[in-house]
Amino acid sequence: MAQQNVETAAYATGSPFRDPEDVVGELMTSREVMAHAGLDWSVEKRPLFARLSDEDEDPRYTPNAADTRFGLVRDTDSKMLGICGTRYAPLQNVEALDFADGLLKDGVMRYEMAMALHGGRKVVALARMGEDYMIGDDHYTNYMLFKWGHDGGQAVQVFPTNVRMECSNMLTMATNTAKGKKNFISIAHDSRMEARLAAASKALQITTEVQRRTAQFLERALTIKVDPEKDVAAIVEDIFGKALDQKDGEYSDRKASGIVRYRAIAEEEIKRTGPNLYSLIQGMTGYADWGTPKVQKDMGAHVEWVVDGSGLWIKRTNMPKLLERFGLEKELVLA
Repeated sequence: MAQQNVETAAYATGSPFRDPEDVVGELMTSREVMAHAGLDWSVEKRPLFARLSDEDEDPRYTPNAADTRFGLVRDTDSKMLGICGTRYAPLQNVEALDFADGLLKDGVMRYEMAMALHGGRKVVALARMGEDYMIGDDHYTNYMLFKWGHDGGQAVQVFPTNVRMECSNMLTMATNTAKGKKNFISIAHDSRMEARLAAASKALQITTEVQRRTAQFLERALTIKVDPEKDVAAIVEDIFGKALDQKDGEYSDRKASGIVRYRAIAEEEIKRTGPNLYSLIQGMTGYADWGTPKVQKDMGAHVEWVVDGSGLWIKRTNMPKLLERFGLEKELVLA
């Protein structure tokens, strides 16, 4: 599998997100995944100077560094990964994984995947958590996904997700609670980052409650009958817009091909589990995760698409509309 955006990576055997060339064995500790994935490096802020001449042998630079802009430089090869301001606080890979380890109340966090994207500017790690479970004939595994960057802008993001192992569909869970809290975070790189991470660690400590509620919801979705023709057509309009609203009253070739792919995935899901809400949820998730040719061929592109791109946008924008259609939007939000 080509991996155009991946600089380095490591995957555990059996991980749903893997390239055979980078499979290293069983589940890994944070230190093991950091070593196997080539993430044992750090970055530092360095002052920026402007070059005043083009003379290769004797280039001249401004005598004073810029006061408000800094370069983020990797220690192992002096590569500049990004530019940041005075308030930006780098989060080292080891610090990010230490934070991830601290989210598990009991035991040791085990990692299935980690990768550096875009030359090290972004980093993603996937950790397994809790017990697997079955919904109908489908096998699910629970994960916590971590994403941080060294490009001067990428926030630290953490959220739980589960993966249906048969097709690697990823379903992010954001449960509504009485206090309005959500089990995901996004934290900016600044002077308050350390305190925010400490607070988030306490708020995000993993329990079985989210997993239990999600499993119960998906079990219930299996029993909610749908009208395949009517509801699939409604989802097409949610994702792609109404045909009458398009130029000349017709979908563009790109949208038309997307609709064909979505309908094929949805029809296969309905065939697998019957005309129920569960099949519609999996149809939308399957299209969001795997519906474009590029993400089927490039693991790096797939990960970015799912966790930070159009795939995530499709689910966050349209899954609430689907659940609202059945009066379930306040019970459990899936994205």
